[in-house]
This record gives sequence, structure tokens and C-alpha cells, in this order.
Amino acid sequence: MSTEQFKRRTSALKLPKEIYDKFDQITKSCDACSKAKIAPSKAKVSGIRSEVFGELTFIDHGEVSINPQSKLQFLLL
Repeated sequence: MSTEQFKRRTSALKLPKEIYDKFDQITKSCDACSKAKIAPSKAKVSGIRSEVFGELTFIDHGEVSINPQSKLQFLLL
């Protein structure tokens, strides 16, 4: 998900700018995220919005390079 999509989906939560900056920094440094293509303008799944913090759960993945030969992959909830 791009930072702009994340902002639109969480706009009602009034998250601080630091959260969006951190999201942008992480997604730009993640190998898997940088290789992913942007979803088509008319996606088959409608967007999910929340007006109350904690009412919506985001699930994502990430990876951290431990050394040149291996990476640690993890799931974020």
C-alpha cells in the first residue's frame, strides 16, 4: 500500500504526521514493498475505513537484512 493510500484509509483516525513519515520511510526501504506494483485504480476489494482507533487491524509483512546472506522476515499485526 502506498503512503497516499494509507493516508486516505486512516484519515478519520487523525494520526500524527510522524506516523505517516515513518510508514513512508519503512515502505521505501523494504525490498518487497519497493518491488510491489501499485494496485489498479478500481480494485476488486473496497477500502476499509475506521473512525475509532483500534477498530481496524492492519496486517503487513517486513524484512530486515541480518547479513549479506540472510534476511529476517516478519509479520506485522
